[in-house]
Amino acid sequence: MRGVGAKKLTPLALAIVFPQFHPIPENDRLWGVNFTEWTLLRPMPRRVIDQIVYKPHPDLGYYNLLDFDHRRFMRVLADQYGIHGFCFYHFWFKDRPGSRSSSAGPTPTGLAPGTGADNEVILEQDYSDREGNIKHFNHLLPMFRHKLYIRINDRPVFLIYRVDPKDAQAIAGIMELWQELAVEAGLPGIHFMRFNGPYVWADSPTFAGYAQFEPGFSTGYSGQWNAPREKTGRFTGFQLLDTPTLWAAAEQRAFPRVAGLQQFFRGAFLRWSNAPRRNWTNGNHYAYPMRHLRRVYDLAANDGATVTGPEHFVFLTSWNEWNEQSALEPNDIDGYDALMAVKRVFKPHTGKTVVHLGHTGGETGVFTRDLFKMFPEYNHTWIQDSNLPPPAPNIVLLHIHSAMVREGPRWGILGLVKTYRVRKVPILLTIHDYQWLFPENPNPELSVLETVEPDPGNVKNTTELFRAVDKVTFPDRSVYDYYRSKIGEKRWDENTIELVPHSCLLAHSDRYFVAPVENNTINIAFVGQFDGYKGGGLFCSLSGSTALQEKHSPLTLRYHQFGVSSRAWRENCTSPIIFHDKYDNHRLESILQENKIHIITFLSLFPETFSHVLTRLLRAGIPLVYLNRGALTYRLAGVKHTFPVEGHELAGVEAGVSRAVEFVLKRQGTDMTLRELSPHVQPAKWYLLNYPVPAA
Repeated sequence: MRGVGAKKLTPLALAIVFPQFHPIPENDRLWGVNFTEWTLLRPMPRRVIDQIVYKPHPDLGYYNLLDFDHRRFMRVLADQYGIHGFCFYHFWFKDRPGSRSSSAGPTPTGLAPGTGADNEVILEQDYSDREGNIKHFNHLLPMFRHKLYIRINDRPVFLIYRVDPKDAQAIAGIMELWQELAVEAGLPGIHFMRFNGPYVWADSPTFAGYAQFEPGFSTGYSGQWNAPREKTGRFTGFQLLDTPTLWAAAEQRAFPRVAGLQQFFRGAFLRWSNAPRRNWTNGNHYAYPMRHLRRVYDLAANDGATVTGPEHFVFLTSWNEWNEQSALEPNDIDGYDALMAVKRVFKPHTGKTVVHLGHTGGETGVFTRDLFKMFPEYNHTWIQDSNLPPPAPNIVLLHIHSAMVREGPRWGILGLVKTYRVRKVPILLTIHDYQWLFPENPNPELSVLETVEPDPGNVKNTTELFRAVDKVTFPDRSVYDYYRSKIGEKRWDENTIELVPHSCLLAHSDRYFVAPVENNTINIAFVGQFDGYKGGGLFCSLSGSTALQEKHSPLTLRYHQFGVSSRAWRENCTSPIIFHDKYDNHRLESILQENKIHIITFLSLFPETFSHVLTRLLRAGIPLVYLNRGALTYRLAGVKHTFPVEGHELAGVEAGVSRAVEFVLKRQGTDMTLRELSPHVQPAKWYLLNYPVPAA
């Protein structure tokens, strides 16, 4: 129970950073040269005993923690997603360190030394050497003094991961020695704490408190093994944990069980599975949904009775424990979802505003709303008619997506931009389509782009607009190349223009879904608004193609349409199409897979700059036939389950569908599982580094 009158706290998130294997002679001798954490993770299958194996997001790759650029990106992610700081593991072996603790920028840091069990020792740790213990302290002293080091009551925090009973007296002696050395060095002392997990603990009055180390803290009290031990002593299956029971365990053990410990910090974790670590198909698996993180925060905010200082932390397991599948870092299945969960709970609202200028429909509207979701810590004001609010101190960015401009005359938006520049408000221009060069036809057909020159006045105005803003971003190479060719090399400033894909959902070019062919039927779908502009007429012709049907006899080709379609279009299209009407956008992939769709067509007659629907289709992994133009040429190059069609004639589309049918038939039984990719919007890396204030 919270004490009467106890203060309300503001918990801060600390992510525990696990060490990687580093190239030292001892590791090379025991594990082999160049052995790292990734050696075990890379070859793991996507599933182990029906549990997904998560691997690093492409934004990370299989990185090296010694790489300064990667640690700098860690800081960027921490700043973006509400991680107050990191708790790094630190090792000391007799008279030398076993880990590096380098700073990568303004992110608070703490240290947690590890002491292992006897059968895990690679280098012996000796706690009895007084001179070595003094040397150890002096090694850490510059970090203790660093302005970003995490403190409680002005004392640098030092957590002990585990204290074996046989070492308890020696560890207590070291802590007493270090307290003396800290005072001599001008520090008020050191705030010693320990992690609390399912270990044999030796307590000492020199500890100021403890922190929950999850999942160990809670799983020590909950869960049952679903299979007996083998004679080797390992388990033959996963440890399945009932999440409500786990949650009850964490909540009931909310306060210290040791009377002398005054500080208590909570912990939380994302998930846990040691299958990659053990390098065999048996392992332990715990599930702890991040939706409980708000409850952890609320409990921590009311822990005033057990916290003596103004600082209060929640320890998150972990930042990067990939081989135990407990990593907050973005992965190739959930993307940035875990970090977004942390952000929603721990990152306070800035009170600042981003002003968006643009229309609400189409892909521009989807993209703008995606930014709202990715950056909820800002207010977002959406203006559609160029009546911008006057620049104010709380406005941190003017983001221009589109504007109502006319052919030829000088655009009024240029004056609005000048007003914001005078007040030093950063301005970002995102080019979604061709509207600045063709104001009355922002999505022209390819033939128009190839034969019609934009009005010289539009080119002049666009050039002036590009020069007036801080950054210009293009969603794809084809649009970028077209604008560059019309504006000209001499007026094109590479320092302010970036090629940045729109925020998008995760999609893998090498993963596909082939539905089983039942009753000799191949299902072919059109997804999206069903009209001539989007290729509805071409799909109608395709569905009525007797030549295609005869070619693949005795198969039956059945045609489906998912999305908005007018009565007129349905009546005019006399071919047998099954119309499914509007669909739940959040379930599009599952809907297509549940309807046993084998092939999708993407037949838009204009060169798409970015398509939200196309992203969803890629995520579904279903073979795709598309008109090879615009952004699609670059975006789908190399995707092995896509089939490009040159031009927009029926014969070409028929040929593309035929290739897709052969692909489906050859791969029957190769992948019958639904995609598990996150349905949530994911940020492009550029936005993490530059939004809302573009870097100079």
